[in-house]
Amino acid sequence: MIEQILIGIVAVVAIAATIYGLWRFSQKSVSFYKESEKGKTMLHVSANCNVKKITVLNKEKPGKLTKFIRVNVSRGEDVEFIFPSTKYPQKLIVECDKGVFEYEVE
Repeated sequence: MIEQILIGIVAVVAIAATIYGLWRFSQKSVSFYKESEKGKTMLHVSANCNVKKITVLNKEKPGKLTKFIRVNVSRGEDVEFIFPSTKYPQKLIVECDKGVFEYEVE
């Protein structure tokens, strides 16, 4: 009887730990939004975990690519990138403990 209760408790704890781990892993490492005004674009990035490097690639015109890099961004820290407006989408590359993630910013 007591063995069955202990096995049940262990099973419930294992399931809860698995669900929590999957939920934590599925969270985005950063959140971001973009604003445009008078010939310039502002990309606001908030770190949801400790980030090793954030790279923004801005294609101004065919053949001209500008790269902006920020390293060692702490969890909860906000970073702002300001660059000339363009009709091309920007690419946001985030390197953290979970891996490397790429986002296209429209």
